[in-house]
Order: sequence, then structure tokens, then C-alpha cells
Amino acid sequence: FGVPSVSHFPNSFGVAEGRSITLQYPSLTITNVYTPNSGQSLDRLPFRTKTWDTEWLSYQNTLLTSTQKPVMWLGDLNVAHKPFDVWNEGAKHHPKQAGLTKEEREGFTKQLEGGYFDAFRYLHPDACGHYSYWSARSKAR
Repeated sequence: FGVPSVSHFPNSFGVAEGRSITLQYPSLTITNVYTPNSGQSLDRLPFRTKTWDTEWLSYQNTLLTSTQKPVMWLGDLNVAHKPFDVWNEGAKHHPKQAGLTKEEREGFTKQLEGGYFDAFRYLHPDACGHYSYWSARSKAR
């Protein structure tokens, strides 16, 4: 792949929110990101869905058009897109839990509709029981 050039996510809210690093290789751009959490009481949900998600997708689209190379992003996106992406599907508290709200799921859907795809779900569209997060607070693991 060669030695990549490295950059960070330029945004309107500064480096205090989320973390990312972008590596530009000759044939591919890879961005690893920690997406900010909406908070236990969802007090940060408007920031997450109206600001972060919008600016993040814009940044990825800018990378795609400016480099004319495939763009891959990975990391902690802090969202379980579909109900079966959660071990206790249908639990009553889900609509009020960070990462599981309607707004966060819709934001991820917009990202997918923007031409990106969830690689795991692409390869395993109906797989259940494969999770990357368990709540330590609820001792889910």
C-alpha cells in the first residue's frame, strides 16, 4: 500500500468531539473514527444526529470526490442500525438508549443511502448473535 498521508476530520466543533484519523493510500482512503455517544440521558442526541452525523457524512463525501478513490470508514460508530444488531431485541428501553434511538438509526441509514455500506451486513445480511458491544452497566456480557 505504501506510506499513507495522515489527516484529521475538519469540523465546526473542534477536536474535543469524537476522534478520527484518515489515512490516504495511493489506491484507498481509510478513516477510523470514534463517533460521540448521545449520552445516558440522550442530552447530546441533537448534537450527535444534527451536527456530527451530517458533518461526518459530508467529510466522507468530500474525501470520495476529492481523491477519486474508494473510501472506507471503520471504528466505533455508536449505533446499532437494525433491531437484530442488539442482543435483547425489542427491549422496552431501547428507544431511549444511546445508539438505539430512531434518530441515530435514521442517521446511519442516510449514510448507507449516500452510497456507503455496512460490510458485515453486506456479507451476512440476516446474521444474528454477532455483537461488538455489551453494556457493562447492565452486565449484559
